Amino acid sequence: MILHEYEARNLFLRYGIKVEDACLADSPDKAKECCRNVPAPYIVKAQVRVWSRGKLGLIKTADTPREVYRVAKDMLSKKFKGRNIDKILISHRVKTKRELYLSILLDRDSRSYTIMAGTLGGVDIEDIAKSYPESILQINVNPLIGLNPYVARYLSSHLKVDKESIWNLVGNMYRLFIDNYCELVEVNPLVLSGNELIAVDRKIVIDDSAARIYSHLRGFWEQYLEELTKEERLSIIHGFSYVELEGNIGIVGNGAGLTMTSMDLIYLEGGRPGAFLDLGGGANAERVRIALEILMKNPRIEIIFVNILGGITRCDEVARGIVSLVSKYRKPIVVRLAGLRENEGRKILENAGIKVFSQLQEAIREVVYYGSTGG
Repeated sequence: MILHEYEARNLFLRYGIKVEDACLADSPDKAKECCRNVPAPYIVKAQVRVWSRGKLGLIKTADTPREVYRVAKDMLSKKFKGRNIDKILISHRVKTKRELYLSILLDRDSRSYTIMAGTLGGVDIEDIAKSYPESILQINVNPLIGLNPYVARYLSSHLKVDKESIWNLVGNMYRLFIDNYCELVEVNPLVLSGNELIAVDRKIVIDDSAARIYSHLRGFWEQYLEELTKEERLSIIHGFSYVELEGNIGIVGNGAGLTMTSMDLIYLEGGRPGAFLDLGGGANAERVRIALEILMKNPRIEIIFVNILGGITRCDEVARGIVSLVSKYRKPIVVRLAGLRENEGRKILENAGIKVFSQLQEAIREVVYYGSTGG
């Protein structure tokens, strides 16, 4: 779960990490009022759960309260991925000597935590790694041992900053990381202003499962759920991987790779995917019924494409789940079945008057045709 930046800032403050003056606003008037407590010049940042906001036009500069009001009015009138932007952060634009990069992340491949430090901040870390690999230092930290003082020496030497300052900073970030079951804690840029290191843009990703379980993280989880659509909340409850898109075709598959392939092929044929739903492996008829009902009740979805490769998932179970809904809803369903108990599944669907495809490309053309004609 990606935290909003203002949530990450509050956590940084709680762990004694220096941040810029800032104020959260939900209206242009409130944004202007924030300027009484936040010194000029300003940065206005939309609070959305996404990276690279600057490239998306969701971070703007302002020099006066009047400009803050104008930028806030424009930003709060916009939508991002179909949803209203309802919060913005008004931050002081810190005067900088240098911009650096610092993060701690969970590295599952090495079963360790990785500290990454860069001498070039304010740019996507992927771009830095490609263009200036020598600017990045990586240090693996054994979770059973934790931080050692040599980390401070390496960071101080690489970033050319005071050893005590960087040790305090990385130590506090590490405690934040561990205490809150984080997958990522990132500062980009980490600003050197005077002799102080200030975390002026923060990213935190918390493990979803931990956020559901632990009381000190529950507020973050409840806020996240409030922002979701009804369909997204139901998908989380039932353990589906579900992503809302902007089109009118609902796509259901058993496996993320298969479902994404279906989505890509629909795009290539000129269709407009409206939702991605991965059943996972071994779905029974009831699980299929629940998944399809989520899409059936979504008013934006006009047609549903079900693409199943039977293995752990049985085609006849999928067929029973589909048939249980056909009399209740009028939205057309295009089905492609292949694999375990395919013939049995095909008979169940054909007896219910549902056409079944074996060839994926034929099924894709059918669903795109229905999607373009409104069924």
